[in-house]
Amino acid sequence: MDHCPHRLTDLLHSLAQSIPDRHMAVCRDLTKQSEQVWRGSAAELAAAIVEPAGEFTLVVAGAEPVEQPAATHPIALLQALLAEGVSPSTLAKALRRTGMARGEAYDLAQTLKGA
Repeated sequence: MDHCPHRLTDLLHSLAQSIPDRHMAVCRDLTKQSEQVWRGSAAELAAAIVEPAGEFTLVVAGAEPVEQPAATHPIALLQALLAEGVSPSTLAKALRRTGMARGEAYDLAQTLKGA
């Protein structure tokens, strides 16, 4: 196993540049009496952990979901197609290709037409 402390600091500095506000935890010597956990943003941890020693585990929070712009939201897209003159029956046929049941597809197309 490679015990190079600079690898952790290099990784933290790289993360601080690419995702500086992402929350994470750096855990040292898990399951030992000397266990320590530091929590903060990538930038905060890169500044705080200068000379690491021990075995480390890095836990990085997942990215926040990005909302789709209204134009690419599926319902908005269906409404735009109806506004452009696509008939509800044509729209229902297209929805059927996604595996949606025939009646459900037609009901959705009709509901969107009335919206």
